Amino acid sequence: MLIPVATVALGEPATLTCPFCAEKFYNNEVHWYKQSAGDTLTLIVRLRKHAEPAFEREFSSSRMRATKKENICTLTILRTVQEDEGMYHCAIIDWTENAWNGTNLILNGNVNI
Repeated sequence: MLIPVATVALGEPATLTCPFCAEKFYNNEVHWYKQSAGDTLTLIVRLRKHAEPAFEREFSSSRMRATKKENICTLTILRTVQEDEGMYHCAIIDWTENAWNGTNLILNGNVNI
């Protein structure tokens, strides 16, 4: 199975989309995780239908946005830094079925400040 790759310039925003936010999963919880090379999964945020995104302490809601609207779930890093590079996973948590998807985020270039 091929892993999707998203390439953005360092300092630019990066938006990742979870393909599982279809109607059958709409009422379920969505989790976003980050995995750097050689590390385990780290939970970034939990999304619930009628609640604000619940970010973990290591991840700032001022640097990231997570949305779950209609059939689209996204995670946006507003201004990427080198440490953002890695594998991002979205997971739909359901009583009978869990679904996972990953995207490898690659950053390139330098930021002109």
